[in-house]
Amino acid sequence: MPNIVELLSSPGLDGVRPLVGPLDAVAVTGVRLEPRPDRLAAMPAGTVAVLLAPVPGHLLDVAVRDAAAAGAAALVLTGVTEAPHGLPAEVTATARALAERGRVAVLYADGDLAGLVVAVERAVAGSAADA
Repeated sequence: MPNIVELLSSPGLDGVRPLVGPLDAVAVTGVRLEPRPDRLAAMPAGTVAVLLAPVPGHLLDVAVRDAAAAGAAALVLTGVTEAPHGLPAEVTATARALAERGRVAVLYADGDLAGLVVAVERAVAGSAADA
């Protein structure tokens, strides 16, 4: 199974960029579109969770904590605005610390989310076929 570093070099994922957290901590086992961040704690370990809506401030802290507790490989933010320092305004110092400690990557994606899901699934399936 690929990790996030390997995943980011896969075809169709050029619109995804890392924000905070380790990129090689967890093997990716699948992907999930997640409309509600309050369901992150119940997702399978190794999942790349793509949030369908922006998650503001302290709610992102909770989402990162829940994703880490579930053993997620990554949390993908969408539809956020960038602050002057280049990170989405919603990524707080607390979220950064939680991502590092919880060993979950926080990524940003713009563009076609369905294409993102298909690209992640293909990368995971291709990696499994190579094993």
